[in-house]
Amino acid sequence: MNPIIEPIGRPVVLGEGPFWDPDSQSLYFVDVFGYSINRYDTKTKEQFSAKVEGYCTIIIKVDGQKNKFVITEKNKLKLITWDGISDSIELSETLMIVGNPDEELLLNDGKVDSQGRLWIGSLSPQIEPSSFQFEHGKGFLYMINKSESFTVQKPNVTVANGLAWNPSDDKFYYIDSMKLTVDVYDYDNKTGKLSNEKIAFDLRGNEIDGYADGMTMDVEGKLWIAMFGIAKVGQKIEALKINNYISILKKSYYFIGHKS
Repeated sequence: MNPIIEPIGRPVVLGEGPFWDPDSQSLYFVDVFGYSINRYDTKTKEQFSAKVEGYCTIIIKVDGQKNKFVITEKNKLKLITWDGISDSIELSETLMIVGNPDEELLLNDGKVDSQGRLWIGSLSPQIEPSSFQFEHGKGFLYMINKSESFTVQKPNVTVANGLAWNPSDDKFYYIDSMKLTVDVYDYDNKTGKLSNEKIAFDLRGNEIDGYADGMTMDVEGKLWIAMFGIAKVGQKIEALKINNYISILKKSYYFIGHKS
């Protein structure tokens, strides 16, 4: 049976960084070029937005702290206070600058692993502003510990994007969009160590155009990958299930709600 895909909430310029909060039954996400963080309440069908400064790509709720979230601002991680309703945030403080402060690389996709560590990647500098052309291999994939120290897990990244762990938490899937592959690693969930890199899926080898972007994994261990197709008129974006794909207007993926 084909899944039923329906849009929710108001349109955004560039939706990214979805985060599901089961307590409030709300989907949080950012609008990168709309410069906003957003909450969609699945119970009331309402969407609330607050303005943020600069280039923001993630919003992640801080466990055990009411109205506290971690967001990005360019190459910074920031802690904010937001009630999920107001059109502005209450408080904002910089937690850390990720990477070399002199390089000012933009942070992109990020997720928290089962041990509470934040994994987040950066983008290589664009060759031309507002283009989809990047200098090769100048970005990184970072792992940030609870002590707010970071380690480089993978150098030589061009466009850091989707990341996911399998249900048994011993495999890590990762997308550098310009490689045109989805890579898989053996993963040590205690240390975060990655090893034994392999190609899990080759886009061009499977005659799929576009670029792999956001990614998530369902409870059955199946990857869902958002495809960004810049060669189309406008932007044709598709969701790819490894053996089947469907057209929808999305750039990032996250499963929300209760399992039926």
